Amino acid sequence: MGERRIIVGAGGQGRVVLEVWRAQHPDDDFVFLDDNASIHGRHILGARVEGGVALLARRDGEALLALGDNPLRLQLGAAWSAKGVTFGRAVHPTAIVSPTAEIGAGSVVFAGAIVNTQARLGNFVIVNTGVIVEHDCVLEDGVSVSPGAVMGGRVVIGRGTFVSTGVTLAARASVGKGTIVGAGAVVVGAVGDDVVAHGAPARKVRAASREDFRKVL
Repeated sequence: MGERRIIVGAGGQGRVVLEVWRAQHPDDDFVFLDDNASIHGRHILGARVEGGVALLARRDGEALLALGDNPLRLQLGAAWSAKGVTFGRAVHPTAIVSPTAEIGAGSVVFAGAIVNTQARLGNFVIVNTGVIVEHDCVLEDGVSVSPGAVMGGRVVIGRGTFVSTGVTLAARASVGKGTIVGAGAVVVGAVGDDVVAHGAPARKVRAASREDFRKVL
């Protein structure tokens, strides 16, 4: 039996994270923690749901937060890190990650993604299926990039921002913290903090709310 690996969240995101992490570490022991008591004791894709999230304090092994909600993932990541929980890094074997790229604790790189030279992914970042992160890009803590998004070189994406499916970010584009970039948008230049932006080129539609983040999950 290999190492123990704990996935917090047994929903759709949890299933994908399980498959990414298991493909990377096929001999390890995977379990879920989830506060939905109705699934405690069940097996999901062969991994047992051991109980609620509070059990994380009493479990050895690396953990990952399989939560699509960026603000919540950052909040829980900080709280559990302060309690001494060790967060792993999951990279699917079909992803291409430069040896000079940096991937922070608690981050996941899904199948078919490309992370090129000297790109930097912060903590608790999600790089979804088929995403292209070009050279020297910076994705700050808690960023989530949805399937098929493409970014040119030296793009900067701020803390906790959500980039929706199929977004294109031109080279040297920037997006501020806490922002949601809508599906199919084209970011040229800069998009500010805490806004919802759509279109080509992407422009502010309104201030981002907590409800906006719930709707994109």
